[in-house]
Amino acid sequence: MNFIMEQLVLLISTALNYLATLFSLRRYHHDLTLIIREENWPPNQVYDAAHLYLPTIDLINPSTRTIRVTKTPRQEAVKLATESGEQVADAFEGINLNWRYVVEKHPSGCVEHRFELTFQKEHKDKVMTSYLAYVVRRAEAIKQESKIINLSNVYSDSEVEFEHPATFETIAMEPGLKQKIIKDLERFVSRREFYKKVGKAWKRGYLLYGPPGTGKSSLIAAMANYLKFDVFELELDSIESDSELKSALLSTTNRSILVIEDIDCSVNDEERRYTLSGLLNFMDGLWSSCGDERIIVRAY
Repeated sequence: MNFIMEQLVLLISTALNYLATLFSLRRYHHDLTLIIREENWPPNQVYDAAHLYLPTIDLINPSTRTIRVTKTPRQEAVKLATESGEQVADAFEGINLNWRYVVEKHPSGCVEHRFELTFQKEHKDKVMTSYLAYVVRRAEAIKQESKIINLSNVYSDSEVEFEHPATFETIAMEPGLKQKIIKDLERFVSRREFYKKVGKAWKRGYLLYGPPGTGKSSLIAAMANYLKFDVFELELDSIESDSELKSALLSTTNRSILVIEDIDCSVNDEERRYTLSGLLNFMDGLWSSCGDERIIVRAY
């Protein structure tokens, strides 16, 4: 009797293993894996986006063994990240997806970092056209939410954290004018396709006029804090030529505010080393179209 039971258990176990193998093979033949490698130049936008996006979904699942935890002095909270070999499950419009982070050291000594994204082949088109675009958009939003604003001089490699306390809630300004500025800023940052469609550089200019102490710097700080834009300061007295004006503009980054102060003193200076046409071209000509989502503030 015991022999019969042992044979029955063995038969059932063999059948289950066979079915599991068939299921595994069937799944293998119906799955597709995308390899998303880290690239130095130009950077792989999808790889960088995955690094930001994955920690926002649930990293802890039954198969999770290790999670990397980091925190810098400038961060308010700890950050979680996947370790090599760990898998993260995600879902998008009814599609189940599986991310796997891999760090592989080759015999040559070079180290390869990559993500492997696995899903059923039938969803390839939606994953390629919709899901990956969604991941990139979410990463951009995450980057902006956690962005630390920096203050720089266009001729200095160093930068400091911009901690000006001024916001649109704290500055003294006529309420109607304040709302008008806020709406104008929101309209500007949301109209990328419009600027592209009409063939104009995606930039915005503001002219601030008033004696010292009237709140020009506070308004600029409020704009930077509201948009989370870096701030670059340009001192025209240090400009040697028109070519340096161009270099100054090229040194600024996208999503930034360029502040040109005391422009009236520089324009009226007979000993200035750049031309007025060069300054105008710098602010509104061809060179001003280099880069996206930039605001130029001229303070008088």
